[in-house]
Amino acid sequence: MVLVIWLCLEYYERHVFFQSGFAPLVLYNWLLRSAFALFFYSSFIIGISTTVWWHKNQIPLYPIVHAIGFIMLVASIVLRRRTTSAKTLTKKGIAQFYMSVILLISSLALGYGSVFLVFYVVIIGCPLALLLRNHEYKLLSAIEACVMMCGIVRSV
Repeated sequence: MVLVIWLCLEYYERHVFFQSGFAPLVLYNWLLRSAFALFFYSSFIIGISTTVWWHKNQIPLYPIVHAIGFIMLVASIVLRRRTTSAKTLTKKGIAQFYMSVILLISSLALGYGSVFLVFYVVIIGCPLALLLRNHEYKLLSAIEACVMMCGIVRSV
């Protein structure tokens, strides 16, 4: 329920969910965005399937694992809110943003208590999030270089 309310708030504030949103959408790699979206929404299907049908695939420490997942979800929300409210974006801000994404997808795996989903997050989700982060590093560097060039041109 907390995740759904938070996603509604993000949508209401017009934040791009899978990126920090500092650059126009057309500059983001659509293939990476699509792959991450497919990963993220399929995680819900895997988690629900684990809860409903694949009981042998559940992590046995029921209340403890789910509580850790909930704590990670709250930490992810706090870190993301702090990052998106920053006035300027730096590489550190991008790194914090994607750390919040990794915490979020990890919290889903633990929240559903699915062994398969934990592997799915580690093998597919985390590398995708790191690829998105590296793409944003390149975007930030290109934008900073453009600003420096414009500053040099104006001073001449």
